[in-house]
Amino acid sequence: MLKRVLLIVVGLFVLLAAVAVVAPSFIDWNQYKSEIAGPIERATGRKLAMNGDLSLSVLPTPRVSVADVRLSTPGGDADFLTLRALDVQIALWPLIRGEIQVISVRLVEPEFFLAVAPDGSNNWQFGPGSTTDTGTSDDAPSAAPISVERVVVANGALNYADAVTGRTERIEAIIATFTAANIAAGPYA
Repeated sequence: MLKRVLLIVVGLFVLLAAVAVVAPSFIDWNQYKSEIAGPIERATGRKLAMNGDLSLSVLPTPRVSVADVRLSTPGGDADFLTLRALDVQIALWPLIRGEIQVISVRLVEPEFFLAVAPDGSNNWQFGPGSTTDTGTSDDAPSAAPISVERVVVANGALNYADAVTGRTERIEAIIATFTAANIAAGPYA
């Protein structure tokens, strides 16, 4: 009898694991792009465009991938960042507890455009947009704690243009890995 119960429990576990592996492939994740972009746009005050396909897998670890990503400058008139692809891997057990522990963020061919305007302002300071709806209320749930363990830059580029001094610079073929000393501190510990 105990052996039969154990076989049923193991069978259910295998079935649930199979569903977790197969089910995400049947969902068109592209329909959720605006729900992903909205909070990022409100937090940064910039427009986020995900022009490529969005995919999600659950096992062995949750992973979100998207191709052809663009983040605008504060006014939305130019790109601040373009990526050929973005791949984010998240730890499963902390996610179940309501925490977001990012194992790795891989930026494929990122290109950053840093600029100083004629009035001396720059485009690399982030903050909420100028809209009147901040998307927060007393009833709104607080954001889950987020930590990032590793950021990988694969073949990146950095462009700098200063309209005040006329100086321009470009650095290409950037390959870098930033690793956290401890997961709670993030990659900039």
